[in-house]
Amino acid sequence: MKAGKITNTWLVYVACAVLVLGLYFAVRGAVQGVAYGVAVLIGAVLGRFWHSLIHRKKPTLFINVLTLAVLLSLLMGSIGTNRMTIVILFLIGIGVSYLVHQKQWFKTA
Repeated sequence: MKAGKITNTWLVYVACAVLVLGLYFAVRGAVQGVAYGVAVLIGAVLGRFWHSLIHRKKPTLFINVLTLAVLLSLLMGSIGTNRMTIVILFLIGIGVSYLVHQKQWFKTA
């Protein structure tokens, strides 16, 4: 892996680490705020995947199935939270991330 490639994708690695940490806290403590934050962050990461696949004109069946599976796992793990709020925040995360990448507000790999 080149050194320049790491500087372009550092945000993805940090986001994934935060997601894993947040998911751990959400499952262990069933804290509503953490569950909602994890839903937004996971949506943002999937929004980036959506943009990269659509931008490259690749088939999106894989990302459709992945998005549905992640959303279902969030809903199953969200004990004690409002599930409609999780769905809305998840979709907001996808939409905002897709828009940010489409408008190229931040330069990513």
